[in-house]
Amino acid sequence: MSPLLNGQIVDENGAPAVGWQISSYVAGSSTPLATYTTAAGDVQHANPELLDALGYPSNGQIWLESGKSYKLVLADGNGVVKKTFDNIAGVNDTTISVGQWQASGITPTYISANSFSLPGDQTTEFHLGRREQLITATGTLYGQIIKSVYSGGLTTVTVLLDSGSLDNGLSSVNHSILRADHTGEISNPSGKNRVINGAFNVNERGYISGTVQASGSYAVDRWKSSSANSSMTFTTAPQGQMVTLVGSYQQRIERANMEAGSYMVSWQGSAQCRIYRVGDTPPAYSVSPIVFVSDGTTDVMIEFNAGTLWKVQVELGGAITPFEFRHISQEKWLCAWFYERITFTSTIFSTGQATSATNASGSIPFKRRKRSQGSAIFSGTPVALAANGAAASGTVLIPSATEDMAVWQFSGTGLAAGNACSLNGTGVQLIADSDF
Repeated sequence: MSPLLNGQIVDENGAPAVGWQISSYVAGSSTPLATYTTAAGDVQHANPELLDALGYPSNGQIWLESGKSYKLVLADGNGVVKKTFDNIAGVNDTTISVGQWQASGITPTYISANSFSLPGDQTTEFHLGRREQLITATGTLYGQIIKSVYSGGLTTVTVLLDSGSLDNGLSSVNHSILRADHTGEISNPSGKNRVINGAFNVNERGYISGTVQASGSYAVDRWKSSSANSSMTFTTAPQGQMVTLVGSYQQRIERANMEAGSYMVSWQGSAQCRIYRVGDTPPAYSVSPIVFVSDGTTDVMIEFNAGTLWKVQVELGGAITPFEFRHISQEKWLCAWFYERITFTSTIFSTGQATSATNASGSIPFKRRKRSQGSAIFSGTPVALAANGAAASGTVLIPSATEDMAVWQFSGTGLAAGNACSLNGTGVQLIADSDF
């Protein structure tokens, strides 16, 4: 018997709550769960059950199914909720115990070796990343939800099983009491995602949405086209955005960040992925998720074909966890390991020294040390050089760059050996690139 809502219920004025209603659900969910009019459990109450003229359940006492926890919701005749009672078990029900698994209260329908369907929209409870216990004809299986889609009155759930496969004897499914959609869940620490700019929210390169690119050209930071006539289309948002790819794009992950082990590769969108060791023959594209095993001996390439794409994640271990949104300053710092654009706000932005009457040199430090010795160029208004306050005539070039700085050289006239020199210009930018 239910310990609640079996007595007379009155409204705010103390009168019987005529026409009010009691709805019953699986504890902690919006999944309906039947109550009964007798201890035998042979006659179900309506759900919701209306209250009679005296404020009692119209079909008699409310009995709960043994071994199950309920959520009971009391609402008035207009459906306005007055009170919610959760995690309710029957009086003297000794079969209830706290465990790792919670009954879903819904009977699944077998579809395939790794998927099943459920009536109604169950995507809230059957959400991405949640662990499930599945009872089949051959035994009990365990796995993680990797896709949950509601369409046409049914929710189709795809699971990544620890072992084995589903069969047409699938009879029930139980949730892990730990959800994967709450920030309070235990998760991997920051740095779990080996992909940089997986939400496409860093665009220091200044790529313009929809620009058609040749193979080998960069769009937003860290993402390089790997086929001719590629493009990336998006509407910029601070937290990142879904992008639409034409052609294919890839990102090379450094060996230093891919220690030996098994990785889970996941993403959102219709684009398909392939991931492989640099130097190996690329495999076929696949849908999310992908299990990739790294031997830790070489860089790794992740590549996507045409379609929509967001929240790309490569993480060590056998489970999919929620996408890691790093602080934007951290994401930009990681991108700057490969590429940075420095915009000078003053007209004099570097000093050096003349080594002869025709040559001078100096250096400009990068904001962030680079992955390797790459390239550095000036962009914007042409750069001029002054020596002892007088303009010199010639050309300023950057013939070399280290991991930490760009080294510039001037070749022309109007200098004297030992003179101090300065680089001048308006709106000048220094672009340093060591990506690969």
